[in-house]
Amino acid sequence: MSIYKGKKNEHMLNAVTAVLVLALTTLFNFMLTPFFINKLGVDGLAIVRISLSIPVYIGLISLAMMGTFSRFLTVELSNNNYHGAQEVFGTSFYSIIFLFLFLLFISYILFLFFLPYFHDLEQYKSLFAFMFLFAFFSTVSFVFTLPAYAKNKQVFYNSNKLIAIIFQSSFIFLLLSISPEISYVGMSFFIGSLASLIFSIYCFRKFSNDMNIKFVNFSFSKAFEMFSVSKWIFIDSVGVLFLLTIDLVLINFYYDSTSSGEYSIFLQMLVATFAISKAISGLFGPKIYSFYAVSDKSNLQKFELFSILSVGLVLGLLIGFIMAFSKPILRIWLGEDLVHLSLFLSIGLALFPVIFATNIFSFSFNACLKVKTPAIFTLSCGLAHFIMVNFLARYSELHIWGVLFSLVFFMFIRYVVFQFWYVKHIGWSKLNQYFIAILFVCLYCFVVFLFSFFIVNNFNVDSFFDLFISFLVVSLIPCFSLFIFKGKFLESTLKC
Repeated sequence: MSIYKGKKNEHMLNAVTAVLVLALTTLFNFMLTPFFINKLGVDGLAIVRISLSIPVYIGLISLAMMGTFSRFLTVELSNNNYHGAQEVFGTSFYSIIFLFLFLLFISYILFLFFLPYFHDLEQYKSLFAFMFLFAFFSTVSFVFTLPAYAKNKQVFYNSNKLIAIIFQSSFIFLLLSISPEISYVGMSFFIGSLASLIFSIYCFRKFSNDMNIKFVNFSFSKAFEMFSVSKWIFIDSVGVLFLLTIDLVLINFYYDSTSSGEYSIFLQMLVATFAISKAISGLFGPKIYSFYAVSDKSNLQKFELFSILSVGLVLGLLIGFIMAFSKPILRIWLGEDLVHLSLFLSIGLALFPVIFATNIFSFSFNACLKVKTPAIFTLSCGLAHFIMVNFLARYSELHIWGVLFSLVFFMFIRYVVFQFWYVKHIGWSKLNQYFIAILFVCLYCFVVFLFSFFIVNNFNVDSFFDLFISFLVVSLIPCFSLFIFKGKFLESTLKC
């Protein structure tokens, strides 16, 4: 019997809104990059990306806790334990407040440490302060959407992100058009977080089942219980911080802001594909927790496999296309001056359809509370990457290529080699089906690249319209692939 019985419309609506958020996020991000370069220069783009390290840093830690909170809340609601759900929510809310007070001090120390490497003190103080406030209000906003998320009403969770994106982007375009003050970027993010907070409070009232945020609902015992899980997710997030968000600071320190700005273009592509993979696998997150709550291991594993294929098919199409069309994409998007980054972009993204396809395992490890070993390994990879980048910057002439190679190597070790080893280690299931899925994703991405490479070398691609038409043509490959391979392997997967 299909697990979607009676809830097909709900799942479809969740998927549609998730796709809409991804589409608009990607659209606005790619529109903002040339806009930033035009208004602030490549150096200004680098400073904006570095300033975003504050909300990214806080967000990684906060979302680590959110993952634990949502796991506990989903389990309580699945078991109809509304008293337990109230206790979980109250504890979650005030834990975030306490976290903010702690991170306020940490962020201030970090700001003082990095400030000597920037000029124009007052302007950057405003930018970083707004980014910190944006991070806090965004996190509180996410807490208020937890009841909707736990009930698989992700349309409201996605709508909340959509509101933030629209407000942020609109005010960035408006304020920077009036005056190219870099602090206006932070102000725009802050305004977007306020708008999303208002909507999230509405969501909370709609799905809270009389839950409230009175301090009496805070439980130290529940906090310690959740912390026993979230501390490892927190450590995992620190590892991710060293893997993904510290590179721009190091490049700016060892080289220059221009190199940092150029690397941020690759990082933008990488983060966009990472967001897509997280959004797709996130659609399965609440169901993973629900299956675990009722000990339905069979459907849980089918969802893992379905998520790997879904992420792999989408990212294989996008990255295969970007690798082949990197030169016209950079020329049309950012101008002829940055076309020299095409090879860097293509090589850098090549392995990420496979690396990001395994994102669903984080939900599975969290559901069964197997988070300690992954966290320690992530932190180890992050620190190893940090050390490697410092070593290569000091003793080699690889420049930003050294940063790229180190990043790809340690990301592959962490999210492919380790993930599969750990799935086998905890006795979750046989690995054959996952290996077949990964091999299919690799073959599929290679076919997309070859087809895209043929198009770009035989037809003129000189505008966004040409890129769009080319992408539509290349997009026929997923449909053809599903038709060819719909037999024994994909059919059994899609029926889950």
